[in-house]
Amino acid sequence: MAILNPGDMAGEIQSPRAGYALETVTPVTICRIERSAFQRLLTEDAELRRATYRQRIRRLDAVRRLIWSLGVQTLEERLAGFLALACKTQPFQPLPDGGGILSIQIPRGDIADHLNTSRESISRVTYRLQAAGLIEIRDATHFRIPDLDRLRRAGGVAAATEPTRRRGISLPRRARLISVLGVPGLGAGPALPAC
Repeated sequence: MAILNPGDMAGEIQSPRAGYALETVTPVTICRIERSAFQRLLTEDAELRRATYRQRIRRLDAVRRLIWSLGVQTLEERLAGFLALACKTQPFQPLPDGGGILSIQIPRGDIADHLNTSRESISRVTYRLQAAGLIEIRDATHFRIPDLDRLRRAGGVAAATEPTRRRGISLPRRARLISVLGVPGLGAGPALPAC
């Protein structure tokens, strides 16, 4: 399961027999390309090849983060991390005080499925995050994030500008090495909290 954003590709790495389904939460326009034509484009266009590899790396990182999150984080941490990451992919309006308003377009049931819990638990934990001062609930789909860095820390998510390192290789450098080497199963996972 993955949450795709504008410009993301779907189905480019599945085998011809693999099945998958897409569900949208907002209106979308889909550009469909036959597999053989796409494969031909990949061989002819180096930039498309690089963009496809970059997207695969982002997806692998997202899956690794989700697996890590489900395995070691509490539901409060998982939801805080989800909301922090949503500030990059969902409508987010920065405010002069450094905070921002996050508009979640994903139904709570889908968020619950993604975080391996129930809608009721998502609602309870949302109120706990508000009590902790991490978010302010405006309504069911709008949240004020007073301090995005604090929310990121609570969710175990490194800020995009932080030079998060793992085994001595920066995440961008590691991604470049993996894309050059084409090594499956390697990649920059989420930054683990310091012990």
